[in-house]
Amino acid sequence: MMILYTSANDEYDPNLRADPKNTKPAIEQPNFILYGTSTKEKMFEGLSAGNLEDGLLGRLLIFEGNDDWEDIEQEDVQPVTQSIVDKAHWWFCQRANRINPVTPAPKTVEVTNEAKALFRQLAGTKKQIRKAKNAIKDALWGRVVEQARQLALTYAASANHENPIVDKHAAQWACDLIVFLTKRKYYLANRHIAGSEFDKNQKEVLRFIEEQKGKCTKNMLCRHFRKFKQWERNEILDNLLETEAICITDEKQEGMRQKNTVYVINKKTLHKKKGHEK
Repeated sequence: MMILYTSANDEYDPNLRADPKNTKPAIEQPNFILYGTSTKEKMFEGLSAGNLEDGLLGRLLIFEGNDDWEDIEQEDVQPVTQSIVDKAHWWFCQRANRINPVTPAPKTVEVTNEAKALFRQLAGTKKQIRKAKNAIKDALWGRVVEQARQLALTYAASANHENPIVDKHAAQWACDLIVFLTKRKYYLANRHIAGSEFDKNQKEVLRFIEEQKGKCTKNMLCRHFRKFKQWERNEILDNLLETEAICITDEKQEGMRQKNTVYVINKKTLHKKKGHEK
């Protein structure tokens, strides 16, 4: 997938086989697009810490849905507008009549000076981030300008399908979107992707505490993480305390006489160490 992605302006040769009849032809200027859906947990379970640095995650655009949204009634679903149907039909005809599926001859789209300035500004932001020498950030931010240009081209082709122009509106929308998605990827990766089994369990405990509005009792942790042995839970909590990801406070629970030990997310330290970005 990564080879196809980086061969967009080149030729991709499949593996040669002993039998010439079974050898697949070369792909001219491959336009590799993969659309997939998954739950957040399952998706990140399939990614490793190595995928953060090898560039795979940096090539993905992750759009999160709202799992809490109520089911939409069928009668509330609005029909597709005729203008969208007409544009889709126009693109279908272009592909059928003018685009050569073997050797593409792409059209050159004009980019205004204002749009170019915005792309240069984004490149400057990427350059500043690289100075921090953070391997994960470098990998995630490495293709932001390229992705912003692709998104801007999509915007331009949607705004004016017959004569698309990448202007400042297309560039600004694309740059804002890719910056948001990249920061969000970095935050999600730090919360979910682990380098070891211990790190994975530790991040799972942190996410649970965050879901409890940032604090929970040890009894709540024990009940939720029955799969962990007692020494495993204690080891995780001790490490989180030592790294100042959480802190301890004594609070009196409603209806109880004695105070209870409460584990609280140390947001200031956590955001600093885990890379949470607003």
